[in-house]
This record gives sequence, C-alpha cells and structure tokens, in this order.
Amino acid sequence: MIYLTESLAKEVLTGKRDEIEVSLDLGRSRKKVKRKLLLGIQLEKVSGDFVYLWDGKALFKAAIARKHYYRLRMMSGFPVLEIDGLRMQLVKEFKNPMEYSKLVALKLGIGPGQKVLDTCAGLGYTAIAAAAKGAEVETFEKDPNVIEIAKINPWSAELFADKRIKFHEGDAFSGIRQMAGKRFDRILHDPPRFSLAEELYSPGFYRELFRVAAEGARLFHYVGSIGKMRGRHFENGVAERLAEAGWKKIRRDVKLQGLFALKPE
Repeated sequence: MIYLTESLAKEVLTGKRDEIEVSLDLGRSRKKVKRKLLLGIQLEKVSGDFVYLWDGKALFKAAIARKHYYRLRMMSGFPVLEIDGLRMQLVKEFKNPMEYSKLVALKLGIGPGQKVLDTCAGLGYTAIAAAAKGAEVETFEKDPNVIEIAKINPWSAELFADKRIKFHEGDAFSGIRQMAGKRFDRILHDPPRFSLAEELYSPGFYRELFRVAAEGARLFHYVGSIGKMRGRHFENGVAERLAEAGWKKIRRDVKLQGLFALKPE
C-alpha cells in the first residue's frame, strides 16, 4: 500500500531526478524510489488535505461516507481523524498529535508493568504512547468506521500489533461492566463529544471507572474546549459527577483540556 498526499504528488510530478527520496507511509519512513514507478499512479487526482491510498490497482481516499463522514487528513505532518469535519485529536499548542498523547502518558505517570485502561481508542495514539512506557493497555472502540480508518493508518499499526495492547472491538460501558474491580492503575478517558456519547459522561459510567480502578489509581478525562463560559460550566459538571462517583483531588489541566483525578487508597 502506498500513501499519497498533495505535497508528495507535486514533488513527484514536478521533480527532475530519476530517483527521489520520499515517504510512502505518511512519514513513518523514507526511502529512495524511481520516479517512473510513481508516475503510473493518477497523481493529478491527489489534491487538498486528504490522504490517498494506492493498492496497486486503484487510487482512493482514506475516507468513509456513511451516517457520518470519516477521513484521515494531514496536520503538522501527521494523520489525524476527522468525523463530520471535527478533528478527533488535539493539535493546538502541540507540534503534532503524538506529542499530546505522550504528554498525557507522562503527566498520568504511566510506567512499566502498570495496567492501563483506555476507554476510547480512536486512532490509538494514546494507547500506543502508554504501551511505549512499558504498560499493559486494554482499549475499546465501538465505531466500526473508526476501526476501519485506524487499520489503514500506518501510524496506528501498533494498536493492533503491539502485544502489550489488548484491543476490544465494542462498547466500553458494557465491556467495563464485565471486568473485575480494582484492576487498573491508570485510566485514560477520551470520549467523543457529549452529543455523540452522552452515556460516557454519566454518573453510572464514572462509577464503573472508579470500580475497576485500583486503590491509588489515577484518571485523565479529556473534556475539550467548548467556549469560555459554556466550557467551564460543562467542565464543572463533569468534575461534580466524578466526585459523586468517588474520585478525589480533581484538577484541571488547561493545556491538555481535561481533568485529572485520583482514587484514594
């Protein structure tokens, strides 16, 4: 599979050398290739900020149009997921989406041998960052379209290949209900926006997270930015429901746009 972007297509079409060094996997690696091998692809159709794939026979966009519109697009040199035009990775104030995931793992204190729950995998960047710290990660994703996009994204490969990551295809709420209590040392909760997954912001779900958390476990809950006044009101509501579920020492992290919390020992 060859991955193409507009900038790569222009480089090939306007290049003069017979051999060029490029990335054919969205920046994960670079290698030298003969220009004529790429000129056989319909590069003039590669345009905009879409990611295109060439499977040796056909050129198509890394996008799915069903009830919602899903696509990969490049930002700061890395692929991010968009659903109905809304970006699913936080890029503001970060060089790229990977830096955000690494900072979450760092601030949450994820380390070797810990058991980590990642409630909503998405492209898997945060689960991958946690596993890179030496943790054992269990993660959920229920949207088959997101899973399909993740499987064609080269930067999500470890989500399915890393033995330290156990991927569950299904609903986090029902899956976590079936888990034994006091199981996880760290919990990453990065749900879709409230209108798409109201149940993942509910007191019942927060109680389930508290139940499966080990004593002394830490939680990070991404909330996002919804505007200054409305956002603070929404964030305060989340904090109140977390407290009702038993979480303590709830504090806001402005840069990560989320809340940290602790399960008392």
